[in-house]
Amino acid sequence: QWRAFADWTGDELLMDAMFNDHAVRAEAVEFIDGRITEFTQSMTVEEFLAGSIARRIPAGPVNDIASFVDHPHTKARDALVQIDDPVIGTYTAAGPPFRFSESPWAVRRPAPLLGEHQVDVMPSVSVPSNGRIPSDPDPGGTPSLPLIGIRVIDLTKSWAGPFGARYLADFGAEVIRIESIQFPEGRDLDPARDPANWLRSNAMYAEINRNKLSVALDLHLDEGRETLKRLVAMSDVVLENFHYATLPRWGLSYDDLKRVNPRLVMLSAPGFGTAGPAKDYFAYGGCIGAFVGLASLWGHPWSQQNEKAKQAYTDFVTAGHLAVAVMAALHHRDATGEGQYIELTQIDAAASMVGTAILEQTINRTAPSPLGNRSPGFAPQGVYGCRGDDAWCAISCETDEQWERLARLVGIPREALQRFSTTEARISGHDEIDRFIADWTSQLTAHQVMYRCQKAGIPAAVVASGEDLYHDPHLRSRGFVLEIEHPAPGRLEHAGMTIRLAKTPGTVRLPAPLTGEHTREILGRVLGMADSEIDALSRAGVLT
Repeated sequence: QWRAFADWTGDELLMDAMFNDHAVRAEAVEFIDGRITEFTQSMTVEEFLAGSIARRIPAGPVNDIASFVDHPHTKARDALVQIDDPVIGTYTAAGPPFRFSESPWAVRRPAPLLGEHQVDVMPSVSVPSNGRIPSDPDPGGTPSLPLIGIRVIDLTKSWAGPFGARYLADFGAEVIRIESIQFPEGRDLDPARDPANWLRSNAMYAEINRNKLSVALDLHLDEGRETLKRLVAMSDVVLENFHYATLPRWGLSYDDLKRVNPRLVMLSAPGFGTAGPAKDYFAYGGCIGAFVGLASLWGHPWSQQNEKAKQAYTDFVTAGHLAVAVMAALHHRDATGEGQYIELTQIDAAASMVGTAILEQTINRTAPSPLGNRSPGFAPQGVYGCRGDDAWCAISCETDEQWERLARLVGIPREALQRFSTTEARISGHDEIDRFIADWTSQLTAHQVMYRCQKAGIPAAVVASGEDLYHDPHLRSRGFVLEIEHPAPGRLEHAGMTIRLAKTPGTVRLPAPLTGEHTREILGRVLGMADSEIDALSRAGVLT
């Protein structure tokens, strides 16, 4: 992608072979950004996007909420829905985060009025006389994994898809990654070539692929595709996030695969969907967040667009929706015996994050704007500089009582305390209040601020770095930090289970695999292939 982009610019400096090394590009990022800006400013957004599509370069327009709502792609895909409300009338809201072929998402009723269904619901609720919900009938039983017996074929790449598949693997599903040594997707397989990148890329792979098995298959070959179909016939779920045209071109569309497995649940996670004028855009999470307006909102009110957040947070949102969608489809299959196709378009999942901003635009006709670290509904709330290098603490007062406690702790003068006795007064005087708080926090470390606020009953937390989380005593006391021995790059400490189920807790059972580590085992155990058949595929270059 970099080489295609550099060639497109025609800039001999950017085309220099030294910049083919990502580490060199990272060191020269400001220089490169300047050269790129000169190039991009020579064309309109539409011209740039057209050129990027032709070169398969991930890109997307930076929309605000209004331009996302009115974008031709949003409208062509019916990405927003109309809801009839008895109080405010018909309004436009974020639509389905995923689309099911057989049991589609639907808005069956608007948000309820307060107590609207009290009479309808209460008689049907049966609670024991002691008011307690019955406990586990077999509290001494051995906890099990809820997805034992479910086999998932994971064709996904990058971050969002593999991380979503990991949720399923953590809770017992047998997740088989289909990979190729020829296309390692950013994973450096040679430790001698670039030791630092080998460690970094393998550590990232280890984080999102634990508990999975790996089969090496070259899907560009007929034999590779036929072997995949045989695996699909013996599986429950297929996950993929290729460009929408790739699998149909290979004869591996949902219609193709359901012929070998009618009960199959297949989920596709394209960036921009399978229809609409932007369907051909190539994208990573940063492009997705930009398209739905998220990148326009994550910043301070005075921030320039290129100073606002660019991270691919939408990948994590897509991952969560992937796990939920698959579970819903399996639930439907258990009830009906019917498999189905799920389109989890990543811009739809991302739009669910800006639902209230969409309502602000469509109902109030007010353009949503960045709030920085403040809240529209209470004050003070902010992130305050503390003693030390790049040290910060977040403080949030949602009630008058919390504000009064903070004012005493900070030493705010009585006269100011009286002036800011109401939420409305504190919101309008937020800048002045922030100066009082910042003067106090600047004299203390971030942890001192957090502990003193928490002791006084004021919500506060250190703005933690990755290193802070690694050393955090609370996370470690909860057993959240896990140590896993991986075949590459070795022993790593990971974030643990983010969801804890009382009866069927998830577990870390396996490290992330080497590429193709389980090829022979899976082809033998699942497909019943003899060693001679596997050897023949290997000699033909299929198992690479």
